[in-house]
Amino acid sequence: MSFPIIDDAREIKLLVWADPDQPCYQVGAAGVTSIRPYTEKGQVQEVPWFVVYMGDQIISRVNAAAIAEVCYLYPAEVAKTAIAKAKEADE
Repeated sequence: MSFPIIDDAREIKLLVWADPDQPCYQVGAAGVTSIRPYTEKGQVQEVPWFVVYMGDQIISRVNAAAIAEVCYLYPAEVAKTAIAKAKEADE
């Protein structure tokens, strides 16, 4: 089974929990550097999840069922991110 969230190549900027009492994960805030979708094997089929990184460290794995909204980087933000990564690589 394929999931659109897994096949989407855009960079994720923000995960908003379905539970409004949970804090959001946002790239660039509180040390979060990236958010990536992936699947884990479930009892019957693959289950979509998100992994949240702080640098190279995984700080959270979130079942996609717990998420109300996924926001993506806008093209201008993607360009800024690419420029920042290139500058870091040069240093």
